[in-house]
Order: sequence, then structure tokens, then C-alpha cells
Amino acid sequence: MIYRQTEDGKKEARNPSSGLPHLSRMILFLVDGKQDSAAIDLTLKNPPGLESAFQFLVDHHLIESAGEVTSATNGTDLRVQLISLFKTHLPAFASRAEAKLLSVPDDPDSLRSAFEGCCKVVRLTIDEKTSSKILQEGQSLLTHRG
Repeated sequence: MIYRQTEDGKKEARNPSSGLPHLSRMILFLVDGKQDSAAIDLTLKNPPGLESAFQFLVDHHLIESAGEVTSATNGTDLRVQLISLFKTHLPAFASRAEAKLLSVPDDPDSLRSAFEGCCKVVRLTIDEKTSSKILQEGQSLLTHRG
């Protein structure tokens, strides 16, 4: 699900009150109408209570649905899947790969370039076999989605 700030949410983000729980406040600042809740979850490193915090913001009319993830927004979904490959196969390197993949635009060429760069770093500095496995799975995702 993709969320955007409501007018009340924009006011709260500009002039924070002390009434919001910490996680809800962090989510409010990250909601931009472009990235989906899964990307925000990754940015915040999978905190407990995330769904409740999103629901709190919806219930208090600070954010609202901007729509479901569609093919027009599949770059974010693809990015999440690529990051998940590193989390699954090489957790120690996942935060570095995540930072790199989150720093590039959603277009397939940018994601492919960043992903391949991460795999190259893994191949040269950590483990060639693991790098090959991640690269193969990621290229499959990129071919089918990009």
C-alpha cells in the first residue's frame, strides 16, 4: 500500500506535537505518496508494531491511501525484492546493499546498476559463490520486472 500525508498530516510534520508515538512520527516523515509501506518498513529496519503505527496514522487522519502498488510503482517493489536477496543470503552485508539500493531512482536501469555494483563488492571482498547466487536471482527478478 502506498500512503500520502493528509493536510493534517502535513501540518503535523511541519509543526510536530508531542502527541504522536515515536514510530508513528517516523512513518509520518517518511510517507511521501511514492514509496510503499514495504519500502518504509525496510528503511526503518523492520520495527515491531509497524502495521499498528500505520493504522494509528490513518485513524487519526494524518495519512491516507494513495493506492496499491501497481506496475507504475513496481520499481519500489523490485527494490524491496533485491534488498531481500541480500538479507537472505548475506545478512552482514544487507545494510550496505540496502543503503545503496535505496539511494537510486526507481527506474530499472538504475536499480540494475546499483544491484550489480553491490554484487561486485560482495564478489571482490566477501564471497564469490554467494555473489554469483545473489546476482543470478537478482537478474531473474530484473529480467521479469524491469
